[in-house]
Amino acid sequence: MDQRVVPYLLGELTEAEQIQLEEEYFADEEKFEQLQAAQNDLLDAYARGRLTPEERERFEHHFLASPWQRDRVELAQALADYVDRAHPEETKAMSQAVAKRASWWQSFKDFLFPPTLFWRLAAVSAIALLLGGGWLLRDMARVSRELDRARAEQAASAQRDAKQQAELAEERNRAEQLARELERERQERARLENELSRSRPTPAPSVQSPTLLSFLLVPQMLRDRGSLKSLTLTPGVKTIELELSLNSPAAYQSFRVELQTAAGQPIKSWERLSVRRTGQGQTLAVRAPAASFEADDYLLKLSGLTRHGESEEIANYVFRVVKE
Repeated sequence: MDQRVVPYLLGELTEAEQIQLEEEYFADEEKFEQLQAAQNDLLDAYARGRLTPEERERFEHHFLASPWQRDRVELAQALADYVDRAHPEETKAMSQAVAKRASWWQSFKDFLFPPTLFWRLAAVSAIALLLGGGWLLRDMARVSRELDRARAEQAASAQRDAKQQAELAEERNRAEQLARELERERQERARLENELSRSRPTPAPSVQSPTLLSFLLVPQMLRDRGSLKSLTLTPGVKTIELELSLNSPAAYQSFRVELQTAAGQPIKSWERLSVRRTGQGQTLAVRAPAASFEADDYLLKLSGLTRHGESEEIANYVFRVVKE
C-alpha cells in the first residue's frame, strides 16, 4: 500500500502532499476504492484496539474532532463489540492471526476474508456500513475542485488588480509629465518676457511730453496675479502709453482694445487700431490719462475685426498699477 495513505487519513500530510495524493487517487477509480478500503480498515482497527498507543493517539486527534467521524467510530465499535460478545473464541483467534500481519492492507484482507462464514457475513456487514462514508471522499474531491476554481479566480482577480495598478501608474506618470511641460512653458514665457524687457530700451522722456510713461505688455490671464507686471505711477506722470505685444495679427482688418477693472467694470475703449512693427515684433499702442488709474489690477481685452465684419477675441493683458 502507498505509504502516504495512512498519514493522509490521519491528516498528517502537508497541503501540497494532500493535493498531490487527492489528484492521483480521485482520478483513478481503482485507487479511489483502495483509499476507501484503507479508511474502513483503519476504523475497524481502532474499534478492535489493534492500533499502537501512538497510532491510537493520532487517530483520535484527527477522527474524533468531527461529529460525523465520531458517529462512524462509534458504529464500528458497536459492531465489533457485538461480534466479540457473540463469538469470543473466534474473535480471539482472528485477532491473534491478524496481529501477525505487518501491513494495513494485509490486515484488511484478513478482516475481509476470515475463516468462518459468520465472520465473513460480519465483515461484509461492517464494510457495507462503513462504506457509507465513501461520500466523504467524493465530497472532498468536489471541495478540491471548488478550491482550484477559487484559486484560479483569485489569480485572475490579482491579474486584474495588477493591470488596474499599472494603468493608474501610467495615468500618474502622464499627469506628472504634463505638469512638467506646463512648468517648462511658464519658465520659457518668463524668460522671453525678461529678454524682451531687456532688449527694448526705456524711452527717454521727450521735450514735448516729459510726463508720458510707456509700458509693454504680453498676453496673460487675470488669474495669474502672482506674476503680474507692475506699473508705478509717480506724481509727475500725466499720460500712460500701453503697448501690447501681438502673436498673430493676420487676417484682421482692425483691432479694438477695452480697458476694464479686475472686477470687469469697463473704463475706456479704443476702436479701429492698427498694428505697428517695432524691433520687438508687432504691437498695438493705446494711451490713457494717468488720472484714470487707481492702485489696482487692470485688464486689457484685445479683439480683432475680420473681413466679414465679425469681432473675435484675441488676447487678454493684465497689469497692476502702483502709486507712489
